[in-house]
Amino acid sequence: RRSASPPDPLSLRQKGSRRTRTRLDEEIPMSKLVSFLYRIARLANDLETFTSGNPKRIARRLKNKALGRKIASRMYKWPF
Repeated sequence: RRSASPPDPLSLRQKGSRRTRTRLDEEIPMSKLVSFLYRIARLANDLETFTSGNPKRIARRLKNKALGRKIASRMYKWPF
């Protein structure tokens, strides 16, 4: 008696209308992968800024992060 082999996980390429990449039995939506990569890029930029030791650059980075968060939070509340 032969045992049935599991389906090839790399053959599963779509979930609904979203394109997905598969690894083993996990499906990762492309949008989550892109979000993760952008998050890593922002973290790398923060580390580069802080390790530079340049106080003006560090202050500018902190100011821009705070300003961006303030603007983004107001956009979610707009027009209410």
